[in-house]
Order: sequence, then structure tokens, then C-alpha cells
Amino acid sequence: SLDVAAGRKKSSAATRACGRMFGLSATLLDRGLLCNPAAIGPQIALEVGDIYVLAKPAGWEVDARSPVRESAPQARQSVVAFLAAHFGLASSPILADRVHRHGILHRLDANSSGLILGALSYE
Repeated sequence: SLDVAAGRKKSSAATRACGRMFGLSATLLDRGLLCNPAAIGPQIALEVGDIYVLAKPAGWEVDARSPVRESAPQARQSVVAFLAAHFGLASSPILADRVHRHGILHRLDANSSGLILGALSYE
């Protein structure tokens, strides 16, 4: 719908719901920001102690392969790189540990979106 008084297009209910999921304000959505999780990137949905839940959008690769398999080429949109940047390798060394799959307890295909459970420590 168009808010004639304000001269701007209002966001749809679906866009507002998606925006709430990713922490975007209605004001930003009403200014024309489209809710595109792949463009926004992964988000930490929950963090309790040394456990986190990550909301992974489609298009992001989880490179947490078995340690006996060869590493994949560096992904352009890497969940492992996002986690290292977000939490920091100094405070969470497991994120750099390929043997322990970077603390990621399971993976999703790159073209899938969903929640991923992970650990920030070895305990």
C-alpha cells in the first residue's frame, strides 16, 4: 500500500514479520528496505553460555566437513568465517578447529536455510 501523506510505500505484513525475525525496525522496512535474509546474512538467533543457534539463510555454505575429508575451497559466503568474525577466534578457539568441525554440530546444504546448533568451547 502507499502512504500518500508520507509519500512512501509501506511494507507488507510478510516483510514486517521477516524484518522482526532479523531485528529490523518497521521504519527501515517502510523506507524500502526489502527483507532478504540472504543479503542480510546469518544471524545469531540464540546464545546461551557456550552454545549458540545460528539462523542460516540460503546461499551460505557451512564448511564443517569430517576432518578426514579434504577441505572445500574457501566459500564466498562461509558460515565458519562469519562465526570466526562474530565471536572471535581468540575467545572461541574451537571455531578454528577443523578436527572438531569448528564447533558446528550439524550442517545444512548451501541452498538450504534453517537453524544450526553450535558450540563455542570444547566443554
